[in-house]
Amino acid sequence: MKIVRVQNATGSVQHYYHFFFAVLVPLLDLAFRGKNSGTHCIRTCGPMDAHLRSLMRADIFRLHILSKTQMQIACMALPSSIVVPLLSEELYEKRRKRALAYDPGVLDRARKIGLESLSSAVDSAEILQIRRGEPHVFYTSRKSEKAGKSAGASRRSIPNNDELHRGLEGLGFPVSQLTLEHMTLGQQVAAFSRARIVVAQHGAALSNILWMTPGATVIEIIPADTKPYDHFSHLAEIAQIRHVAIQQASDHSPVDLKAVVSQVADSLERDPHSRRSAGDSSGGDRRLVDSRDCTA
Repeated sequence: MKIVRVQNATGSVQHYYHFFFAVLVPLLDLAFRGKNSGTHCIRTCGPMDAHLRSLMRADIFRLHILSKTQMQIACMALPSSIVVPLLSEELYEKRRKRALAYDPGVLDRARKIGLESLSSAVDSAEILQIRRGEPHVFYTSRKSEKAGKSAGASRRSIPNNDELHRGLEGLGFPVSQLTLEHMTLGQQVAAFSRARIVVAQHGAALSNILWMTPGATVIEIIPADTKPYDHFSHLAEIAQIRHVAIQQASDHSPVDLKAVVSQVADSLERDPHSRRSAGDSSGGDRRLVDSRDCTA
C-alpha cells in the first residue's frame, strides 16, 4: 500500500477546479503510464470524494480515502507515491502573464484514459448550457478548508438562464441545460465529449472542456469583476477548442441574450459537424479555429 500525496499550488482540492487539476488529472496520468498498481491511500477531498469513487468503480485506481488524521498516521508508516502537481506557485504566477502552466502531455494522457474508462450514459445534446446549482452544504461547514468561500450559484449565477435557453433553442438545434452538481463524473465526461458547443459562466465546470472534441467551441461568460485569469482560454488552446469570451456586468447580473445567441449561431455556421446534426448529412471536415479568437 502506498500514499498519494496531493500537492496543490493554490486553493483547495475540496473545490472542483483544484481537485480536477491537482488530483483527478494526475491520477489519470499515473494510470495511463501504468503506475496505478496496488492500493493507494489518499486524503479526503470533501464532496469530491464521490469522483474518487468513480475512479475506483471504473477500476482505474484502487484508493483508500483517509481523513486528515488518518493520513498523518499513514504517512509515518507507509512509503510515498507522490503525485506531481500540475501547477506550481511559480507557474501559477507566470500564467497571469499568459505563460501556459498546463502540461499538454499530462492533459492528453489524462484525456485519453478518461474518455476510455470514465464516460457513462447520459442524455444530452450537442449544445450544452451549463447552469450553476446550489452549493453543497459542506462548504458552509467547519470541514471546509476555505471557510467563507462560496460555491455554485451563491458565488456566481445567470438570473436569465431560462430566457437564454429559449433563445438558444430558437436556433433550431436541441439544447441541454445541465447542472453538473447533479451529475456523476462519468456523466460529465460523456456530456462534454459529445458536445460541439458549450455555454457556461466562468467557473470550475469549464475544466470539463478537456473532454471535448478538437474543433468544438466553448463560450465562456465572464463577469466584469472576475479577476483577469485566463484559465480556460489556455486550456482550450491546448485542447484545440475554440474559445469565445462574453462579458457579464457582474457575478449575478443578467447576460446579454443577443450576444450569446449570436455567438452560438456563429459557431454553428463554423462547424459542419453541428450542421450535420440538424439534418444535413453532407458532412465536411472539422475546422480548428485559434482559441485566442475571443470576443469580449
